[in-house]
Amino acid sequence: MRNIDLPARTARYSGRMAGDHLHFDRVAALYHAARPAYPAALYDQLEAWGALRPGMTVLELGPGTGQATRDLLARGVASIDAVELGDTMAAYLRRTLPDPRLTVIVGNAHDVRLPDHRYDLAVAATSFHWLDPAVMVPKLARATRAGAALAVWWTLFGDPAHSTPFRTGLRRIEEAHGLVSDRGVAPLQLHDRTADLQIGGFFGDVQHALFRWSVELDAAQATALFGTFPTWAAAGTAVREVGELVQHLGGSVTDHFMTALYGAWRGGRAQ
Repeated sequence: MRNIDLPARTARYSGRMAGDHLHFDRVAALYHAARPAYPAALYDQLEAWGALRPGMTVLELGPGTGQATRDLLARGVASIDAVELGDTMAAYLRRTLPDPRLTVIVGNAHDVRLPDHRYDLAVAATSFHWLDPAVMVPKLARATRAGAALAVWWTLFGDPAHSTPFRTGLRRIEEAHGLVSDRGVAPLQLHDRTADLQIGGFFGDVQHALFRWSVELDAAQATALFGTFPTWAAAGTAVREVGELVQHLGGSVTDHFMTALYGAWRGGRAQ
């Protein structure tokens, strides 16, 4: 059996999370305006699985400015406790979504004390990669009721099934600024993501769905979107070059995205 130094490992996750959120906190309003909403089909799938129903008590990890929060509330959940690391993002969420069903808790999800057996659903929308599953999955098992669902999802900005002049141009910008990375494929690694959710045997019956969708972006929208990505924002003129690329391609482009969704159930799904 391999020894894992959990405090050191979790510190690495927390450090990465804090670093990203320093950027997100600085651009909270831009993040909210530029990041597209998740596809409605994702929430339809959660409902079809029985993971999401009106009247549920929900825990959300890393809500940011509330892209998923708003949609969950619109689906009729009874309450959401949202744990957000960034002070600015949390304040933005409270200010722009003054719904009595929403409670925003500022803190690191690894450290925040959660009530026992309270939640019917725990979600992490494009945030689970900041968290240490070895710590969070047992913690979520304690916080959720028997039969509760854990749902995590990510949007990947760029669908390899669609080769477009815009994506070809983006690759050139990435290469010029040293931004090429395989980090974005992690949400598609079905075996690894399933293993994350099944740590400790608390959650099982893992389900997976993939949604392909697209958006139209003008130069300003593309510049704003890429300005929300920490590595791009830190890479000199890279973000500006994205806008210039869109202008060169006629002022508007269609960009293709994928959203990968995983669901697991505490003790198995109720039939």
